[in-house]
Amino acid sequence: DNFSTSVRLALGWFVFVRGGPVVFVLSLPILLAVLVSLEAAVVILLKRCVIGKLRPGRYPLWGRDYFRWLLARHIMEKARDRILEVFSGTPALTAFYRALGAEIGARVDLEDPEVEEPELIAIGDDVQVSFACLSTAAIMDGELVLGRVRIGARSKVRPRAVLVLGTDLSEGSEVGPLASTAGWMGRVGALGSVEESEIKRTETQGLLRLLVGCPLL
Repeated sequence: DNFSTSVRLALGWFVFVRGGPVVFVLSLPILLAVLVSLEAAVVILLKRCVIGKLRPGRYPLWGRDYFRWLLARHIMEKARDRILEVFSGTPALTAFYRALGAEIGARVDLEDPEVEEPELIAIGDDVQVSFACLSTAAIMDGELVLGRVRIGARSKVRPRAVLVLGTDLSEGSEVGPLASTAGWMGRVGALGSVEESEIKRTETQGLLRLLVGCPLL
């Protein structure tokens, strides 16, 4: 966090000194997008080259796979908020998660999702995920447990819902706000009923958000 803030301040100061206050103000959206894109690229590079792909299973605590998972989660948690701040709901966010190993279909609208292990996520076409948690990891009985979460096409996951590891939503499902699904390790919180979604085709307007929303930041 301190390093990222230092880089932002240094680059902003450089532009201010070289271009003046007017250029500095006009270039702020571009600087923000460039810095966040670079941070996303560093996360992808570290994930692919240093950590590698995480796989479902049970792993002993304090072992090699546990520390790989811990490092991956630490990197994602540090970078996620800044990336979501700029790219949430845009094609850039789905591209970021795809680069980290997630299987994401077409016309998927991701609004500020909590995803820690993207390679364990599979999302079909025309899906809406709004401020929900896709929980693919847990510490149980002295072990790290990793499991997949699958969301079928034309499904909707409402705000603050939790999809626990082992969840496999069928096509056209809808998980209500603050509800939890029952995965193969049981539920977390209030177990909500999975209803039928009304989605036929998702219109994400991701390009509009990317071209208009980012400059307004």
